Amino acid sequence: MRELSAWLRPVNTNHQPQHTGDINTDLYVKAARRLGLGCEILSHHGAGCRIFSEHRELFILGTMLSCNNIVATRVSMNKRLVSRILEDQDLPVPQQRSFKSKGGMWADVETRKIKDYVREHSPAVLKPPFGTFAQDVFVNINDEADTDFALTRIRAARYPSILVEEYVRGDCFRVVVYDDAVIDVVMLRPGFITGDGSTTIHELIDRLPPIRVPGRPARHTELQDEIRLHLERQGLTPAHVPADKETVFLDAIGRLRTGGLAHRVPLTKISSDHCQMWTRAARTMGLRVAGIDFISPDLAQPWTSNRCAINEINSAPYPTPNYRADNAGSDAMPVGILCCHFGLPRPLAATETGGPIQ
Repeated sequence: MRELSAWLRPVNTNHQPQHTGDINTDLYVKAARRLGLGCEILSHHGAGCRIFSEHRELFILGTMLSCNNIVATRVSMNKRLVSRILEDQDLPVPQQRSFKSKGGMWADVETRKIKDYVREHSPAVLKPPFGTFAQDVFVNINDEADTDFALTRIRAARYPSILVEEYVRGDCFRVVVYDDAVIDVVMLRPGFITGDGSTTIHELIDRLPPIRVPGRPARHTELQDEIRLHLERQGLTPAHVPADKETVFLDAIGRLRTGGLAHRVPLTKISSDHCQMWTRAARTMGLRVAGIDFISPDLAQPWTSNRCAINEINSAPYPTPNYRADNAGSDAMPVGILCCHFGLPRPLAATETGGPIQ
């Protein structure tokens, strides 16, 4: 308790730093200052802050917010449990089955069961039971070769189990809610390069626009393992030279670190029953703030009219994808959360389009 008390003390208020050392916390700090809220950066280790008004306060550490219940936060980390809880409440989730290993080791009989299940339920998704950033997630698995490809990499991480779930077709959205309010919605799409007939995939990746986040140097997309694996699955290598105007996708998932693109969806173009369903899902999980990964072919239509699914719910959603949407540098997510928490009116731009404060 003494260590926690020390962490909760602000650094010297006469020399308050402008940054916490964490990109995500810094976005909340910036939003708080623009809204006229009090803000203290905590501990000499950085990464944490206290945002406050006359009657309320909110502690933030990275992406974690003190308004969320710790038990609900822990439960939300278990993807299998979350899926079962939501399914019991008639909320849309992919059909799913869990396969357990023995101490992280996979016997041939269990591997055979996974392959048989995939064959009967393809296309499928293979993923670990916990984790973030879509690490070790493989989508659109259709045959035994695809399954072997995914299993080889998932087994190397020695997860205690593997989830095999229905592959729901549609666009992937990150939805952020606070209580009964939908704060922001962005669509995430896989990164890609376009060939010119003379340049290699590796060189084209090096030419992608840099990733920019406030207070940090620009960062370029790197040729990392996920990109190499996706190229391999397509029978390509980084040295391949795509034909002129040929599109090569760098990933099957809209991961920003692999060049993925984020596009903001105006809240006015989303059906109201989607918003009600998302906030109900967060309440079901006991979360005040939640990031919902949602797959759907059309947000304008009622969610009951097409096959859609809540892929997972995060208790500590990252604001960086929302910030980077359309390269707009939008603070809609932290602004929206802070306005809801402190009872402030949300800016019109953030309410209607998810844009930055004017």
